[in-house]
Amino acid sequence: MFDSAPRGRAGLLVGSALGALLPAASAVADISADRIWEIWQSSAAQLGQSLSVDGVARAGNVLTVSGVTLSQVIDRDFAYSLTMGDIVFTERADGTVAIAMAPDFRLTMGPAEDGLDEGRLVLLIRNEGLGIIASGGDGAITYDYRAASIVAGVEEFVVEDEAMDLVMDLAVRGLEGRYWISTGADLSVVSETRAAGFALAISAEQPDGDGAFEMSLDIADLVSTSAGTRLDLAMQLEPARIGEAVAQGFGVSGSLGYGASEFSFDFSEFGERTYVAGTAEGGSASLVLTGERVGYSVASRGTTYVMRGPDMPLPEIGLSFGDLEIAFSLPAGASAVPQPMSALVRLVDLEVDDGLWSMIDMAGVLPRSPATLIVDLVGQASLTYGLFDPRFAMAPSFPGELHALQLRDLRGAIAGAELTGSGAFIFDNADTTTFEGLPRPMGAVDLTLTGGTTLIDNLVQLGLLPQDQALGARMALGFFTRPGDGPDTLVTTIEITPEGAIVANGQPIQ
Repeated sequence: MFDSAPRGRAGLLVGSALGALLPAASAVADISADRIWEIWQSSAAQLGQSLSVDGVARAGNVLTVSGVTLSQVIDRDFAYSLTMGDIVFTERADGTVAIAMAPDFRLTMGPAEDGLDEGRLVLLIRNEGLGIIASGGDGAITYDYRAASIVAGVEEFVVEDEAMDLVMDLAVRGLEGRYWISTGADLSVVSETRAAGFALAISAEQPDGDGAFEMSLDIADLVSTSAGTRLDLAMQLEPARIGEAVAQGFGVSGSLGYGASEFSFDFSEFGERTYVAGTAEGGSASLVLTGERVGYSVASRGTTYVMRGPDMPLPEIGLSFGDLEIAFSLPAGASAVPQPMSALVRLVDLEVDDGLWSMIDMAGVLPRSPATLIVDLVGQASLTYGLFDPRFAMAPSFPGELHALQLRDLRGAIAGAELTGSGAFIFDNADTTTFEGLPRPMGAVDLTLTGGTTLIDNLVQLGLLPQDQALGARMALGFFTRPGDGPDTLVTTIEITPEGAIVANGQPIQ
């Protein structure tokens, strides 16, 4: 019955750069250098880019395109130009084509119109050992690539005609992957990439010397996958109109996994310093955006943070957690048939420094065991209009129906107390009066509270909970729960009956 499922300018720029390196192809039986170059040019035009060259020369099985520059105007405030140097296509005996890129690229970003003072940023991008092999046919070309390293740094950063002191070092090490593209009415892309490591370091100072910041990020063992359809639609529309592209078939999905990582951020202004640093054993992220489904997830494991700053109650604050995961998956298309949906919040073994505990509990009355919060929901829903249909936002009420909801896992633990639970509900969408505009639910949730009364006693002892409020909490627990099997354990079942009554432990609430 239930099923679980897990743009801006930067996105346009990344897509454009990838498109420049690994463009699309149409059906060919044998790949030739000239054919690939033709496809690169048509792909650039399809994506709204301009591709200029100084010359094209053929010598035997080698095609050399010299002075290649890719540029695009996104809007009046932003344009970019990627100077790529010479590109050499070599036809090989096995029917593939080796593509040799220049060792240096230069990327210039800034306003598209003269007179705008938003600034200009020039990056120098260098590669070591970058090799690309093109192969395929049957309506698609596959690009296999690898590089020992790709590094980038700031060559120039100007704001309001004033050069700024900005240093950036970016490096990708041990890069390899595959990029598959088909062309036609449906421009599809599938890619997979691995990198041994990614490092980023940025530092800057204010011109008047009153402030400075430094940040660093280092990630090992990256693995990513992605897939997309009708990417040409997304590139030709403003980010705010992405729904139009989705309605016409645009869709993307992707995943990212990584190993050990660390980061730091150090900011100082007027003599005051803020510092944040952290490490993680690994993590992941995923995204899906199509006309049928929208989903997102992010996860981290073995994570620690250290924070220092002028507005913090302690000289240093530290915290850590074993696992963190946030995820959701929702139907995006109109359907008369219920579709699966899910949501998950998972924070396991959260610990904070004793200094923070001591601010509320100097004597150590409360157990300082790790805290946990888990809410795991799955369900079924149907939409009258798709999420990207303009009628969805204009509807006077929610344009759809909730059919079922299951609480697969509820767990909250802190200071020695733990609440757990699970349950399920179905919904009668024909009855929206019993619960004031909401479909009437039917079902039950079973809950277990361990250590709850002890926690109340401890809070009273610390002066954090007044005696009268503690008495009211104990009375409510006694009325709506019953003793469980273990010490200081209470259990209850909260039920919503077919008639719309809410009952807890056999006692009516509503």
